[in-house]
Amino acid sequence: MINRKQFRDWGVAAIAFFAVLPAAVPAQSGDAAIADQDRAIQALKEQALDVEQKAQSLEDDLVYPASSRVSVYVGEEIPGILLKQITVSIDNGEPVSYTYKEQEALALSVKGIHRVLRINTTPGAHRIHAAYSAQFADARDQQEPFSGSYDGFFEKGPWAAAVELELESGTPVSPAAVGRAKPELKMRDWRAAQ
Repeated sequence: MINRKQFRDWGVAAIAFFAVLPAAVPAQSGDAAIADQDRAIQALKEQALDVEQKAQSLEDDLVYPASSRVSVYVGEEIPGILLKQITVSIDNGEPVSYTYKEQEALALSVKGIHRVLRINTTPGAHRIHAAYSAQFADARDQQEPFSGSYDGFFEKGPWAAAVELELESGTPVSPAAVGRAKPELKMRDWRAAQ
């Protein structure tokens, strides 16, 4: 287990490494030098992204240890539906809301998934409440989005828990809307599904 001081020291060492590395690139003349420098910069960018990813993973493990971590994801795979907003709370805690930009909603609608919430909690049964608003992709601006909600429970053991709230096809929005059903939120516990 890494403590915060070790994590900070590791980050400072990584920054110092990347600050010194460009000076180590030998000087050349002409286009070859520019090409070499471009490759060196690209390699540094890739290394920096790798370091950032590892640092984020370490921080997540420190702040959200597996024994108490709960992650809530949202997904949807219904053609023609765009998620506008999702709000999630666990055990009547502070609700967390996320409003999707159009590009995010489009990406989510193509078998996408988004982590909405990550918290620490104790083992046992927990209540989850979620509310959403969505719209048909071809809806006109004057058409109001529709909404729905979900209330349920999940079991948190001594391991990291992950649940997914997924928009699934539901009942028709109106009798005239044959084939256009208002989606319903369903919950899936990823550990229980394994």
